Amino acid sequence: MAKLVRKYEFVTLEERSCRKCEVVFQPIRSDQFYCSQECRHIDFAKKKRAKKTDEDKAKDREYMREYYAKNKEKLDEQNLRRYYEQQEKRSEQRKARYQKDPEKHRAYTRKYYAEHREERRAADNEYKDKVRHGGMRKILIEESIRKQAEESKGKVCSNCGVVVESGIHAHHLVHKQDHDNQALLCASCHASFHHKGVDKKVGVTEDIVQKAIQTSKNLFEVSDKVGLSRAGLYLRRKRYGIKKECRHCKEEFMPDKKFLHYCSEECQTIGIEEKRQERIARVDPDRKKEIARVYYLKHREKRLAKVKERYALKSEEIKAYAREYHRKKKQ
Repeated sequence: MAKLVRKYEFVTLEERSCRKCEVVFQPIRSDQFYCSQECRHIDFAKKKRAKKTDEDKAKDREYMREYYAKNKEKLDEQNLRRYYEQQEKRSEQRKARYQKDPEKHRAYTRKYYAEHREERRAADNEYKDKVRHGGMRKILIEESIRKQAEESKGKVCSNCGVVVESGIHAHHLVHKQDHDNQALLCASCHASFHHKGVDKKVGVTEDIVQKAIQTSKNLFEVSDKVGLSRAGLYLRRKRYGIKKECRHCKEEFMPDKKFLHYCSEECQTIGIEEKRQERIARVDPDRKKEIARVYYLKHREKRLAKVKERYALKSEEIKAYAREYHRKKKQ
């Protein structure tokens, strides 16, 4: 009986575009409409969601809320890891979508900003206040409104006294990083302070210097906060008569470049010695022994070599000293 042999003919199919991402690909089957399994699953899930009713969607949302509440830490960690893993891929996808039709994306952006102008402006102001002013701009505005509530006024410029309905600025009086010393200014006063050569250190008063000294660890930090050099800070302290307490004798004195923490050289010597003794006392005796043992083991060979070298140079003197010592001991 003759065996039936089937002959297969391989036909190259025409290229087609993916139904999801519209990428042109070469299909290997006539019923292949997606370039990858990922696109197929995404499109199928989208169609499945489109068939759901409002009740089904509400049930799904409720289930997802409960599941997220139970597994919040795990899901947050997974999402963060997935975000960093797919960051480059998503960036490339966004660029590809933008390059495909840039005018469409520009039109959408203009439309979105036109519809949400006030929201975007409020978000930008909040971000700038947080980054540039440490959140103090909002507090100053609220305080200004509270003070002027009886007179039915809005936000008032602290320089010219003009009532500003919108666009009030927060100005750093001393230093850009010192958020505790700020004042509300109108746009014109703020521009004049920054662009017309007005002295920015005009607001360094006695209270500001005193507050900076109390909240700082050393004079370097005070100088950075106030925006003055150490020499300028010393002159301001001398002018205002701001003294400091000596760390040893507790008497008030005017700090100098030579004596910053002690009123005299004697107090400085005693204070430094007291600190040294405190540091020694804080060390545990067992810890001292352990440090000495480790040091000895580390430098043992070096010390033995030094002893041998000294003995070779002064062997006669050492032997004579040893004989004399033993003779006296016997007597």
